[in-house]
Amino acid sequence: MQQPHVHPANAHAKHSQTFFSFLFFPSTRLLLRVSTRSFLKFFTRLFNSLFVQDFEPRYQSSRMSALAASHTSVPTPIRAITTPLRSSTAPPIPPASQLYEPLAKAVLRRRLARRIFPYSLGVAGVACLAFGFFFGFGSASRSGGNHTHTHKHGAGGGVGGVVLEILGLWVAGVLPVIFLRKAYLTVTHTSAPSPLQLVKNSLAPPLRTRTLAALQTHVLSALGVLAVHVVLDGGVPVFVKSRKHPYTPHPALVFLALTQMLLAALYVLRTLLRDVWVVPFRAPTLTPTPAAVLAPLFLALLAPPVALVLLFVVLPVVRWVPIVSLPLRPLLAPILTPRLFLLRFAPRAVALAAQTAWAWEGTGGVWGWGVGEPLHTAHASPTTRVRALVSGISVAATPPPAPSTSGSSFTSAASSAFSTPLRRTSMFLPSQPGSGSSFFAPAPAPPAPAASGPPPPISIYTHLAYAELLRLASDANAAAARTEGVFGVDGEVWGRLVREVLVLLGREYRVLLGRGVPEAASPSKGAAVGTSTAATPAATVAGAATATTPGLAVTPSPLIKKNIFAPTTPSRGETALEAILSVVAESPPSSHSHPAPKTPAKTHTEVHTQAKASTPTEQWQLRPLLVALVPAIPVPSWVRGVLDMMLEAGGAVTGATLPRAWTEARKGREAAGWVPRREVCVEAVGVLTHLTCASLTEDRFGVVQRDIPRILEALIAFLAAVEDAQAALRPQSHATDAKMPEAEKEVLEVLGAVAAAERGAEGTGKDAAETERERELKRERARARAMEAAHLEEARGVLGEVGGALKDGIARIVLTFGDKLRAFRFPPRTAARLQGFVEYCA
Repeated sequence: MQQPHVHPANAHAKHSQTFFSFLFFPSTRLLLRVSTRSFLKFFTRLFNSLFVQDFEPRYQSSRMSALAASHTSVPTPIRAITTPLRSSTAPPIPPASQLYEPLAKAVLRRRLARRIFPYSLGVAGVACLAFGFFFGFGSASRSGGNHTHTHKHGAGGGVGGVVLEILGLWVAGVLPVIFLRKAYLTVTHTSAPSPLQLVKNSLAPPLRTRTLAALQTHVLSALGVLAVHVVLDGGVPVFVKSRKHPYTPHPALVFLALTQMLLAALYVLRTLLRDVWVVPFRAPTLTPTPAAVLAPLFLALLAPPVALVLLFVVLPVVRWVPIVSLPLRPLLAPILTPRLFLLRFAPRAVALAAQTAWAWEGTGGVWGWGVGEPLHTAHASPTTRVRALVSGISVAATPPPAPSTSGSSFTSAASSAFSTPLRRTSMFLPSQPGSGSSFFAPAPAPPAPAASGPPPPISIYTHLAYAELLRLASDANAAAARTEGVFGVDGEVWGRLVREVLVLLGREYRVLLGRGVPEAASPSKGAAVGTSTAATPAATVAGAATATTPGLAVTPSPLIKKNIFAPTTPSRGETALEAILSVVAESPPSSHSHPAPKTPAKTHTEVHTQAKASTPTEQWQLRPLLVALVPAIPVPSWVRGVLDMMLEAGGAVTGATLPRAWTEARKGREAAGWVPRREVCVEAVGVLTHLTCASLTEDRFGVVQRDIPRILEALIAFLAAVEDAQAALRPQSHATDAKMPEAEKEVLEVLGAVAAAERGAEGTGKDAAETERERELKRERARARAMEAAHLEEARGVLGEVGGALKDGIARIVLTFGDKLRAFRFPPRTAARLQGFVEYCA
């Protein structure tokens, strides 16, 4: 269909009508209105910003400007200040188990995984390679053994067998020793006067658990190494070829197992004597010493002969015991009869024992090297670091008791010097009225609460925290960290630090005064703190009379139902005088002689006491036991001759026989028990004195000044105790000669001249023998004096380690403060001792 034709003019009119109809839509009109209004507002704002605001102050009058300001100003709302205008108390320092110990454990755990484990694996590899050089690597024909009873070839051979043997030795022989050292690491030395007493102390209840755990661990480790060796090597028979007892262990396997167990026992004895449980305070090196190489070899050479003696001598004797042999015969019937083919396994036993002992010794060296390195814990700020370290040295369970008021001796002075109250408020706050405390006077001690239990032990983390604090305190570049972390305005960190250090020194001071005896147990809740538990009978009666008084708590003292007077040993002069009187009494009377003086008759108690005192102390003697037992054992004469020569050679080299060296008391070991934690004390003294010296220039708020008198008083009291202990260490012969009067010495000289004249009158037949005996006695006395002098020198060195640290610390404070120490008040004896340091440092 054709569309109608439209004229162009009519078409244009139609389009215009459509456009204008779109403009008059409601939505379109609204959009145009909003757009126009927005454009006008924008143009007005632009015009005002460009012209009106710049020129408006020129054309406005003062009245109009005031009216405009009054109409446009809005009142500001009042708000409270968020920061309080008061001295806020710092949060208390948490215990070490929450703050410092997790950081230290993380560092030690990382060091264990990255250093100790890889190096100990290397030690196992070296031990296996050394063992392989003796008997080959992974071969089934190493030495001896009935190969028809076992596999023809071992479980491993070549490189794979060597790798398996290294891994087995590491798992069975190295890891148990590492875990044992980790579980029983301590900072307290186990000391005793003699090796025998040290072993007895190790088997006593406080240390019995550690000793038994060490013995079990080493025995299982040695047997594990043997099991790895048997599995990877077919040269060791396991069971005997018997139809009646098919699962009876082979004598060779029993011999190797017995050798390994004896090696474990000997090595544990060596660890007890060396006290290897103590953390190495001086960082060791990985370079092996000759003793670390030769001692395991000596133990490996000693264990197989002892095992052979047990198999060839003891078991045959046990076989004839009626009751003991019944449970052993079904299992150990082939072993009860000794066989000489076991001697072919002796080289293998020595090599396996040496491999195990070297693995243990090398593991101990790697462990000491890894643990003995300085510890660096990471912290966000110096304040956080110092607070963590101060929490790590916490050893005080409760606040200390109130100081004593006697203060006339070092002992009474130390009772107050070693107790610093924990300060929880600012030093600049005014003191309570009537207290009379000045800026330089120590703060009054709060009332002491009842003890809540035993104090926490001094652990390895205490030593690590003190070592890190000592590096911080002695570092000249850490002044900003000390100022921010230690010398704060509230004094919380410093108060806690100085209190913990003084409590530690006080505990060691009491142990030193008791000559190694640990401090007494804490009093019960009903007893008053500070009340003496060792009261006299009169005081006990008086306390019982006033026990009903309200507010008083008296600790009853038990009566001593025995003789409290110690038996007195007669001196050499008295003995000589009695001998002269007895000689005079037995001589025939003459006409010109005077009657002998009559000595008073002694009672039964005096005679018993004198006899007990004059009898020498009974000691364990090995020689009578050997003399009684050795003839009963069928040993060839040449074996006895070799043993006698070995004993004589050992006595000539060491200067003493084995029983005497085993039981002889040594002053050096005894003095080491008087200061069992001397290294930690040295670190604590260094921390305290370095921080005290740094406070002169870095303490802006004076939080340290009021504690300086108490610090010096504690250090001087501890130094006096150390010097008294050193003075008590002197040879017994010198002490006896010093105490002997001149008259007694003259009597002894007269007796010696009389004895010499009598020997000359009897004849010269026995002169040679007596002269030789006298020379031997003189040599023995000279050797004893030399050994005693060496032990005393060792004891003085042990005590001198603590005394030297105390002297250096006091001299450091005196040199730093100088004449400023006159502003403090000290007790008379402390001031007199301090004056000597002032004159020395001047």
